[in-house]
Amino acid sequence: RYGQDLNVTRYTTQSDGTKRRITLDLPPTSTADQTEHPIAEPADVWSNFDSGCSIRLLCPHQQSDDVHTLLSALELEFGCMVGSNAYLTPPSNSQGFAPHYDDIEAFVLQLEGSKRWR
Repeated sequence: RYGQDLNVTRYTTQSDGTKRRITLDLPPTSTADQTEHPIAEPADVWSNFDSGCSIRLLCPHQQSDDVHTLLSALELEFGCMVGSNAYLTPPSNSQGFAPHYDDIEAFVLQLEGSKRWR
């Protein structure tokens, strides 16, 4: 579900020259007692990816036993809670997020391609 399990995002230059991140998630619908996040249809997600958007999977350990097992091992090793996100960005000049820093300790495991880190 958009905004709950994944985000679709792109970092782009606006007409005035400023750069900003655009999130293409469909907005949730709300009723008096609950919020419903729309289902992310695979064809829509891949279409956005093909047009240069990044896909961010939120809490992939909730969907994958392998990722859950890895995080459990890291929690035992470091003695603290560990979480994860997974990012898929198209090759070439695509960029999903603005340059930034994280206010947490972050480990990056890049499985494919290359990225210039500053």
